[in-house]
Amino acid sequence: MNVKSMKKSLIKKYKQTETDYNKLKELLDMELKEKSTTSFKELQEIIIKLLSETTIVTTKKYASTEKEGWMTRIIYGKIKQINKVYKSMVKNRDSHYLKQQFKIQDRDTKKCIKEAKREFFKNQLQSAEGNSKKLWSIIKNLENEEHLQANDIRELESEDGTVTTCRKQISTILNNHFVTVGANLAKKINSQNPGRL
Repeated sequence: MNVKSMKKSLIKKYKQTETDYNKLKELLDMELKEKSTTSFKELQEIIIKLLSETTIVTTKKYASTEKEGWMTRIIYGKIKQINKVYKSMVKNRDSHYLKQQFKIQDRDTKKCIKEAKREFFKNQLQSAEGNSKKLWSIIKNLENEEHLQANDIRELESEDGTVTTCRKQISTILNNHFVTVGANLAKKINSQNPGRL
């Protein structure tokens, strides 16, 4: 399955309903003024009729984003199935059968996702052949943002013992350290062995 057909298969439709409640209220008031006495059943029928007149149903389409291009209907269905089994497993904690089913389906789904991602990015890289800008944008998408955020330095203690969280100050402290590390190391070596060099 190529990328274009995957994207077409992921286009979904959903219905959105909007009811004009002000108009509904006006129409209901007019209907009730015309009839002096109404039974509950008649009132219910009037409201249903007026709701159908004042409700607008629109159909909208949405498609997956480029990052989700590897997501197929099969994988989506497998994820939904895993969620169902997981909910059942949580309700019935003693059921070994559900635990086993969850493990099997989870393993299978992860395998499918891995293969789908591999195929998707393989197609992406082939389509970017000869276009370095597109190639690097694909490589950036491949990077794991969580991994990059985990290595982020949030606070740093300087040599004088103060702790800073300001990114600018952290970069200044690190720059000063790496600029002076050679000179400081040379001083330590000379002070330990004054006769050498």
